[in-house]
Amino acid sequence: MSEQMSFSLQLEQTEGFEFKVKFDWPDVAELLLDEPEPLGKKHGPNAARLIAAAVANCVTIMAMPAVPSAASSLPALNPNQPTHNIPAPTVVNTRLLGFIGCCG
Repeated sequence: MSEQMSFSLQLEQTEGFEFKVKFDWPDVAELLLDEPEPLGKKHGPNAARLIAAAVANCVTIMAMPAVPSAASSLPALNPNQPTHNIPAPTVVNTRLLGFIGCCG
């Protein structure tokens, strides 16, 4: 594993519920986090959306090795059926439902 097991970041409050996140990678842009109204101004994703995106990323990455083997194990399609002439979709849409809140 070439990636370090630890990392650091800086969190700077810009105003209200808006925060600027600086990562320890020099080539990665800063990330702006903000809460939706009425708490914030929705200038960026809130922490719950960021965590949901991270979880969706991990789930998709873990499922990627299974996709080629699943496609090759399917039986041959009947070419006489019109729906079998369209290519298989390659985009995965994921929707995670949940709530993560902070109390201060």
